[in-house]
Amino acid sequence: LDELIDDRGYNVLGVTVMPGPQLVQAVQDTRELKQRHPNLQIVWGGYFPTQHTDTVLRADYVDYAARSQGELTFIELMRALDGGDDVASIKGLSYKRSGEIVHNAPRAMARCHRQATRACRTPSNARSGIATRRSPSPR
Repeated sequence: LDELIDDRGYNVLGVTVMPGPQLVQAVQDTRELKQRHPNLQIVWGGYFPTQHTDTVLRADYVDYAARSQGELTFIELMRALDGGDDVASIKGLSYKRSGEIVHNAPRAMARCHRQATRACRTPSNARSGIATRRSPSPR
């Protein structure tokens, strides 16, 4: 990830976080990345940040939390950050503003995943990519 951040100029990292071992790894990885790249905007989504939003945002290494279904929330956040726009109207988003935790209005549940992701466009000048790493499954 350091190479993508440094060499390609990525400035936002989205992390899906669930309870258990994945949470432990997410805390470790995002904390270390934030220390090495203080301007990196880190977004946590998934079950854990949805259920424990305030706890997540009290961590200094998480900048935003996408609550519930985060597909549209994340796309709108990327567009806002790319355009320098305010994020206050993005439904399903929580974040820190002047040290205070802010919860935007909830987003209605999408009827299906295809509805949430069909025809979603990112800004034409945005650099996008996906880098994944999974821990080996216990046998």
